[in-house]
Amino acid sequence: LEKERHTKEASSMMNMVGIDKAELRAVGKVI
Repeated sequence: LEKERHTKEASSMMNMVGIDKAELRAVGKVI
């Protein structure tokens, strides 16, 4: 549950900032 909520919050922020999915994937690999 915690992880799922964090993912939703993160994707909301990403959408507001307008980061593309390709960039998001790259960031996901780094973290």
